[in-house]
Amino acid sequence: MQENYIDYMIAKADKFHLEKKHQECIAALKTAEENAWEYGPKFEKITEKIEEYVIYVPWKIPDFDWELNTNNPALNIYTDHEINDTSGIQYEHSIFASCNYSSGIASLETVLDRKFTKMTGVIAPGSSDYKNFTSYEEERRNVGVIAEVHIQREKNGPFEVIYTSPAMKPDSKPEPFELDVTDVYAIRLAYPNTEADGTNYNATFFDVCFVNEDKDESVQTAVTTETQSAASEN
Repeated sequence: MQENYIDYMIAKADKFHLEKKHQECIAALKTAEENAWEYGPKFEKITEKIEEYVIYVPWKIPDFDWELNTNNPALNIYTDHEINDTSGIQYEHSIFASCNYSSGIASLETVLDRKFTKMTGVIAPGSSDYKNFTSYEEERRNVGVIAEVHIQREKNGPFEVIYTSPAMKPDSKPEPFELDVTDVYAIRLAYPNTEADGTNYNATFFDVCFVNEDKDESVQTAVTTETQSAASEN
């Protein structure tokens, strides 16, 4: 019965994949993973299928294991702490590294393993839930914070900067970005000038998304539509 369930769910996922219903495919495998983790060797087949098919869908902030690198052990990763920016725009996910009481250089890293070709997102000041600033805190909040994106092409290799945001303050406008991450092993979200106490949310990363444009059917469809539209205009 247990093996039949796993085989059934894998067959269901395979069918979704052939029909290019990639979100449904991954959802079926995730359901099987949640319900069948104790089934021994058969469970490994589910894990292998997820690895095979997962690049056909966009990956977002919660899909990764983020590691904090900092010279200050008091700093933390804040995921989905800020959902709205100061202009009132609401996002699906967010991430930044900061500490409310002390300074320190911080960065967040995760492994892409060369699975993706494009990274998109928005840098914007988070609408902090700290309501009662002292004059000191208000002054510190108005210090501009820069966010950077670094890439590592080889495991244990050096990181290089591929994006630097403007200095972000509470009244800064959202800064969308789109980056080429083809053949990138690991990505780093960095705050190189964290001098102000707890102000990295001024440069919160919102709705970071990674896609493989060669695999993601929705990306291919959008590109094809844009190409056809441009051709018809000419």
